[in-house]
Amino acid sequence: MIRNGKLGVGAALLTGILLAIAFATSAGANHNVQVQISIGSSGGNGPNDAYFAGTSASGTPAVFESDEKLVAADTDGQFDVYQRSGTVTTLLSTGPTGGNGSFDSFYQAISTDGARVFFDTEEKLVAADTDNQFDIYERSGSTTTLISTGTSGGNGAFDAIFRGSSNDGSRVFFETDESLVAGDTDTVTDVYERSGGTTTQVSTGPSGGNGSFFADFGAASADGSVVIFSTDESLVGTDTDTQVDLYQRSGGVTTRVSTGSAGGNGAFAAAFAGITPSASSVFFTSAEQLEPGDTDAVIDIYQRSGGTTTRVSTGPVGGNGAFVPLFLGSSADGSRVFFDTREVLTADDTDASRDIYERAGGTTTRLSAGVTGGNGAVSAFFDGASETGNLVFFSTAESLLAGDTDAVTDLYQRSGGTTTQVSTSTTGGNGAFPTTYVGASTDGARAFFETDESLSTGDTDTVTDVYERFSGATTRISTGPSGGNGAFPAFFWTSSADGRKAFFDTLEPLAASDTDTALDVYVALAADPLYPRPGGATPLRVALVPAFQQCTSPNSSHVGPLNNPSCTPPAQESSLLTTSTVGRGLASAYLYAIPGNTGTMADEADFSITGSATDVLNKVGGTEYTGKVILTTQMRITDRSNGYNSDEGATVQDVQFSIPFDCVATPDPAVGGSCNVTTTADTLLPNFVKETKRTIISTFSFNLLDRGADGSITPPSGACPLSCGSGDEKVFMTQGVLTP
Repeated sequence: MIRNGKLGVGAALLTGILLAIAFATSAGANHNVQVQISIGSSGGNGPNDAYFAGTSASGTPAVFESDEKLVAADTDGQFDVYQRSGTVTTLLSTGPTGGNGSFDSFYQAISTDGARVFFDTEEKLVAADTDNQFDIYERSGSTTTLISTGTSGGNGAFDAIFRGSSNDGSRVFFETDESLVAGDTDTVTDVYERSGGTTTQVSTGPSGGNGSFFADFGAASADGSVVIFSTDESLVGTDTDTQVDLYQRSGGVTTRVSTGSAGGNGAFAAAFAGITPSASSVFFTSAEQLEPGDTDAVIDIYQRSGGTTTRVSTGPVGGNGAFVPLFLGSSADGSRVFFDTREVLTADDTDASRDIYERAGGTTTRLSAGVTGGNGAVSAFFDGASETGNLVFFSTAESLLAGDTDAVTDLYQRSGGTTTQVSTSTTGGNGAFPTTYVGASTDGARAFFETDESLSTGDTDTVTDVYERFSGATTRISTGPSGGNGAFPAFFWTSSADGRKAFFDTLEPLAASDTDTALDVYVALAADPLYPRPGGATPLRVALVPAFQQCTSPNSSHVGPLNNPSCTPPAQESSLLTTSTVGRGLASAYLYAIPGNTGTMADEADFSITGSATDVLNKVGGTEYTGKVILTTQMRITDRSNGYNSDEGATVQDVQFSIPFDCVATPDPAVGGSCNVTTTADTLLPNFVKETKRTIISTFSFNLLDRGADGSITPPSGACPLSCGSGDEKVFMTQGVLTP
């Protein structure tokens, strides 16, 4: 589960030679803030349950469902879809022609960046929807769009079923019996894609697509360009059987997936199992012998990659017994595949219980083992893995380590051939309480689980709590300033990709804002204490002085001790602008950190950028200058949000900031123009600064540029992160000092 690669900032900025700006976070604390999500400007404490629905990769915004009226725009008593971002709750399941009828709405998905939310409802929310069937809608910003429609239909007596979307939400996949395009002439279920306002039939091919055969969506690649589906209809000429086969649709071309060098047209069905984000590998199961090494007549797991089919469910001492394996998952690149089976596939497996295996590089390795066990009459169950597959989580009641002395289910982690117990702490872990794995961060560094056992000194109840295991420590997250030890269980839902925002629900009021005993959604926010913070790194003030050209054709020389060639008189870089008296005026750039607030869901961290210059004159005539100038600087980010491990730093590319702004006239005709600008990093480059992502940013020289000989600056206002103008602009002020 690889990070999303977004520039992460929010705890420190380092500028120039001497400076760093530190964004405040709570040192040493872990998920120390619990915030109620299911609340709004008009409600949140009525006798109505709220259910967590989904969130973006960053954990903001969070989406939930409730039949309580949380904002003034919601006047019905039906279930609606809401979004919480920062301290603002917004109704999503609404549109220009509806939203308060007697119809429930149900969340379906959210894009990775949180910009698009998909839901379905029978209510007509836009004028184009005239039926009373379930339709799929997209909410983006304040716009509601009907997805389940096409050039030939969309308002018949047919429901539409959401099946998936690309990570960015630009492609949406759904199923319906309705014919939405002219090429679909049957009345059975087909798979459709909606993208850019156009609906396309996916479940079709050169040899079929309109027979009386159902099509079933399997999955899509992360970008939505590749779609996997299954049908027993023959869609390509090489499919000559009447069994369910797996197909791939990409670029308007349909290809059969469920085939191999030794078979593919026997009386055996194939079933979709999994796909890598890039669709480089597709996994499926079939009882058919598709490759020469498969000699049994039971289901096996296969991997299709690059036009080649490979059997996964095999090992050096087995693979052809009467045992059905279960596909569990794979790494993002498909190089590691996980499955379980009761069959003995490796020499170190001597029991008849279900074990977890990894297939990588043609080698099968058993994972569900430890230094003190692994061959008892107890099965192991796969729970999850990091996106790289280097960390695997599984559960078993067998004691695999000396420290595990109970006979109930525990959570384990396998990494690099070593097994570690996750469901333990300094205060417990061997009581008669089973543990349930519920999730992990994408890099596997943070694992979440539920148990009734008290694993922290602050947990005094005997009901289900949510715990996190991170960096060798176990922390309870289902607690808050107003509660956490009542007779109310808590249940984990999901977390942000980095695990720093963990969502759960409970009937117990954990915050002062929660005064009811209905089910509410909470988020636990974590601060990371492991990254170094340069102290006193904000603010930064940089003085600007007139910029002079380098002396390349000397006509004089300095006296000792320099004894260097010299140009007399010195020439300014800019031929357009000058300053009357820098010592009398003010020319500077100023940065200061905006720490944000870790007690809210919003990402409020940022840093302010201010530039100013006074008494600016035209070079010719010495008159007051009232044109445009550009403030520029370059920043180099060093952060901890791009590596696989949460404490792994990373240096990303340099970013150039160019900020055009105006110089205006002053009341005193003897004083030149005054130039001032104030903006923020996130205004110039959205999400440049990320709250709680402690980051050091090195800044290079600040410069103030003129508008160039042609006077062209594009855009005339705002920001251009790479460059402004036509390229003929010259530096007339630069970072420096003045010796009086």
